[in-house]
Amino acid sequence: MINRGGDEGGDFSWLEPTAQQLNKTPPSILQDVSNCIKRFNSTPTEKLDLPYIAETIDWLTYYFFIIPYQASHPDSFWRTRLSEPDHLFPHTDELKYPPDSAVSAGRANFQGSPIFYAGSSPETTFAECRLNEGDHFHLTEYTVRDGSTFYLHVLGDIDSMRRRGKTVLDRPSFAKAYLYALDLLRDDVRMAVQLVDAFFVDRLSRKGGDAEYQVTASIVAELLKQEKLSGIIFPSVEHAGGFNYAIKPDCYDAHILPLNISAQKVLADYGYGAYQTARHGPVEINDVPGNIRWPDLPADWP
Repeated sequence: MINRGGDEGGDFSWLEPTAQQLNKTPPSILQDVSNCIKRFNSTPTEKLDLPYIAETIDWLTYYFFIIPYQASHPDSFWRTRLSEPDHLFPHTDELKYPPDSAVSAGRANFQGSPIFYAGSSPETTFAECRLNEGDHFHLTEYTVRDGSTFYLHVLGDIDSMRRRGKTVLDRPSFAKAYLYALDLLRDDVRMAVQLVDAFFVDRLSRKGGDAEYQVTASIVAELLKQEKLSGIIFPSVEHAGGFNYAIKPDCYDAHILPLNISAQKVLADYGYGAYQTARHGPVEINDVPGNIRWPDLPADWP
């Protein structure tokens, strides 16, 4: 894998060694990458075994680079968790990633490997949880602890530069950095790199179950091998325009703080992500993890 740390400043010369290394690839690289992706995508997902998936992704990531996004205070994230009627989460441990023994396979993790999932907005998390009328849930807002920073990779930035001329989150400084790096590459290498990014974001954007999760979790696991990288931002499958976060547990423990929480019930589902809910809270959460001090539920709580 070829990648480096990020820098939102104007000096992008640190990207030059990455470009030089990528430009050493053989003239057949574009066709080789294209053939590899086409062969993988033409195989039914349920027939893809884990060794082949891992070998393919490991090979493709060599022809790829990232410019991580630095998360810092007051960046915020959201998470929705279904809950039982009349149950209020009593402790902040309920708001983090699950323990190893309770972790099932997901879009960005293997079974038994916890990861903290969050969304870019309440609406995105509602859609990801597929809320229905009558559902009870807790909605939590999180932020980066004051003074903390960590790095996330926005999947699809390179592909977005090719298709739209801007990054996924439309950050001009990142667009300048990617343009600088891409302009240093041979034409065939540039397209090969863009195809790898398009492949990664395509697979993370597909609906599917356990078979597809083997592919997507393998992509995320390969990217998160980078010591400096703490998580991935990728498009929401259920909410167009929304984004999901998959963040390493140690990063959550060190750098992420739950801000407030509310208990809610879906009273009406109007479609297209429009809901009417009853809400209890929000309750502010102190910096020190511990018990959540809820007021009593009202007598007319549905």
